[in-house]
Amino acid sequence: MYPENIPAEQVVDALNSRFTQYFGEKKVLAKLSDGIVADAAAGGDKIKIRQGAMFSTRDIDLYEVHEGWCMSARR
Repeated sequence: MYPENIPAEQVVDALNSRFTQYFGEKKVLAKLSDGIVADAAAGGDKIKIRQGAMFSTRDIDLYEVHEGWCMSARR
């Protein structure tokens, strides 16, 4: 199993680091949000990560590929 032991702030940092390496500076951005119900939401060029939520390493990998790579392909 994949334990959900990574806080949202670390998820944002990890995703932004990966996105910068892959896309370049500020092309796709992850940010904390306290205004969403889901753990994560994507739209435009941003991925919102729910503040206070906990995530697994698998969640980070999935958000990177599905939300980041797929989002940039739609642009």
